[in-house]
Amino acid sequence: MKRRTLVRLLGGLGLAKIALLSGCATTPADRRVFAGRFALTVAAPGKTENQTGRFRLTVRERGEAAPDLQLDLLTPLAGVLARIEVDASGAKLSRGIDETVAQGKDLDDLLSNVLGFTLPVRELFEVLAAPTANDQLTTGEWEARIRARRPEGSARTVRFLRLSGSPRITLTVTLDD
Repeated sequence: MKRRTLVRLLGGLGLAKIALLSGCATTPADRRVFAGRFALTVAAPGKTENQTGRFRLTVRERGEAAPDLQLDLLTPLAGVLARIEVDASGAKLSRGIDETVAQGKDLDDLLSNVLGFTLPVRELFEVLAAPTANDQLTTGEWEARIRARRPEGSARTVRFLRLSGSPRITLTVTLDD
């Protein structure tokens, strides 16, 4: 009986309502979204930590200005574990969606103060957004190696290695197809 009620409910929505609902899920023209899996290794003398999961990087283009970035680290069911936001006013680190842990003017300073290390948030966008023939790039304190490409040539799997400082950090991201 419950199955029939559900089928009737879904059928009662009609195609127009479904199209309207799906329109809410589209990405605006000034935004780009990159999503996939990540593996993070943080190695300090005597201690190595590994973290894997899913990510979603949302980028809002701002013309000539630097884009706004939002990096979500996700649970297996797409809940937000942590969020890093960067815009013209500075950076913010949140646990979940609502609980702001810290904010500041500079992303790298903020991450260093809270986590004890930085992450290549801007560099991730730069490598994923700009097609390049080079398989190895150095940007800031990070070396990026493209490990796999999509059929059109853009990066699919990228490994970032922090070139200086401690702890040693390796971040590998693989985009969804």
